[in-house]
Amino acid sequence: MLAANKVPGCYAAVVGDVYSAQRACLSNNCNVITIGSQVTGIKKAEMMVKEYLSCAYVRNERSAAKVDAIVAYAKEHGR
Repeated sequence: MLAANKVPGCYAAVVGDVYSAQRACLSNNCNVITIGSQVTGIKKAEMMVKEYLSCAYVRNERSAAKVDAIVAYAKEHGR
């Protein structure tokens, strides 16, 4: 994840369960998820990826300010 977040326009989140995969998309508008290969089984990883790919970020009052702040910070710091 550290390397992914250095790529301009890349917003990565570490996910460890189906719920965090869903929220990475719905709440944080992440366009990349990262999964621990040493701590996550294949079936669980498949479930997390499937859930992440089934979601679409919809800008809303609760998440918009947070997402805007993340994007502004990235732009300010050359990412």
